[in-house]
Amino acid sequence: MLYTRQNQNCAETLSSAGSRYLNVTKKTTLIVHGYRPTGSPPIWIQQAVHLLLSVEDMNIIIVDWNRGATTLLYHRASSNTKKVAEFLKTLIDQMLADGASLDSVYMIGISLGAHISGFVGQLYNGKLGRITGLDPAGPLFNGKPPEERLDPTDAQFVDVIHSDIDGYYADKWKSYLILKNPPVTKVFFDTSDEEPFCLHHYLVDIIIWNKTVRRGSLTIKLTDQAGNTAESTINHEVATFQQYNQTSVLAGFDQDFEKIARISLAFSTGSVIGPKHKLRILQMRLRSITNPERSLKFPSDLEELRELAEFLQYYKQEHQSYVLLLFCAAYLYKQSFAIPGSSFLNILAGALFGPWMGLLLCSALTSVGATCCYLLSGAFGKQFVVYWFPDKVAMLQRKVEENRSCLFFFLLFLRLFPMTPNWFLNLASPILNIPVSQFFFSVLIGLIPYNFICVQTGAILSQITSLDAIFSWGTLFKLLAIAMVALIPGTLIKKFSWTHLKLDEKDQSVSLLNGRKSS
Repeated sequence: MLYTRQNQNCAETLSSAGSRYLNVTKKTTLIVHGYRPTGSPPIWIQQAVHLLLSVEDMNIIIVDWNRGATTLLYHRASSNTKKVAEFLKTLIDQMLADGASLDSVYMIGISLGAHISGFVGQLYNGKLGRITGLDPAGPLFNGKPPEERLDPTDAQFVDVIHSDIDGYYADKWKSYLILKNPPVTKVFFDTSDEEPFCLHHYLVDIIIWNKTVRRGSLTIKLTDQAGNTAESTINHEVATFQQYNQTSVLAGFDQDFEKIARISLAFSTGSVIGPKHKLRILQMRLRSITNPERSLKFPSDLEELRELAEFLQYYKQEHQSYVLLLFCAAYLYKQSFAIPGSSFLNILAGALFGPWMGLLLCSALTSVGATCCYLLSGAFGKQFVVYWFPDKVAMLQRKVEENRSCLFFFLLFLRLFPMTPNWFLNLASPILNIPVSQFFFSVLIGLIPYNFICVQTGAILSQITSLDAIFSWGTLFKLLAIAMVALIPGTLIKKFSWTHLKLDEKDQSVSLLNGRKSS
């Protein structure tokens, strides 16, 4: 039965003849009920439909398998779950043929319906968008292998909510969860507790250098800056460690600390009479699943640059030296291996370190990184550059020889006015027999205007929080400074190109290589 915002109060029965209301471009939520011993339909369906449609415009499909779920023999109803899953696959296949996406399929299963949802997800190799299991049935499913029940791998995201604790108190569930470390986030509600209990999960990655395999239990203790502690124990069945192999285990804590000051780890083989072994840890990393780390990568557009700047500014508040070291390493890496895109890092420097510190830092890193590229190209890349760019190298060689008497001014000209992309000039300079000292200082001086514009842009963007800030005197002054600096290359080129350099009119108007400025 299909409900949409166009037919909230009157369900449409889906059939092979097609549907009047189904829109496969929208999200589709399938609700699957559970075991019905008396045969009465669930009374909560209509309310659930209205609540979901009030939140989002979607397709809601109520899976009515009441005939298969109504029986006094529970095992007979459970045996019908995979048959229902096969039927639902046929329905979803038809939706996919009409243009739907598995990413937009969301299944909500109650009791046996939770396992039906899992079986459907298995038929699509875990590519469904999401599955929510509400009180998944326990009898005949507890202890079964993953393919015989709802499993965390059945969809891209699987969450399970237990609202029936069957007479156990929340503190017992806490002990059970912390001991077993289930691989999905579970929340247990208990009327005796005013606040629901949530288990916060961390992935612990450990690499050891013991020569022999180690098996045992781990007890991990977290301490925050206020002295609060939380412990988690991973039993020996989970934790098996081999030399130089990373072992990842899931640890659950009943508290989640924003700022962890200390991590303590205890290892035990669990043997009373056997030998005791030490766990020699080469590397250990603790990763929060609740608040995962943002993956760091070089930005490719302004949106990624803005997100990276916000993340690093937050981290820089307590780890300024680490952020500086990371930025320098990333900058030198891009420069040394002639990877285009330094403008993004220049803008990032302005946002992180301010206009003047950013300019000083970028000018120094540009010169050092370009010199590293010069040395690497001279040692390993000469044949490669000549093979792939023979005409460009020959043309540049001719111009260098013509201006050998005023080589430094010629190099400044190439940096101020990018007839040749800077990355190519860095690679080709050893082939052209340009002295490394002149190369270094031409980069240092020649790219100051370019670096200044980029760094100032980053500083301005990081300080603008509203439209009013754009027209403040400080911002207008910086924009004026950028405009004035942008005139410097043209002025210098006009002054030196005719008096010092041997450049004909054609060479000034045609670039040696097509490409934007990038060092």
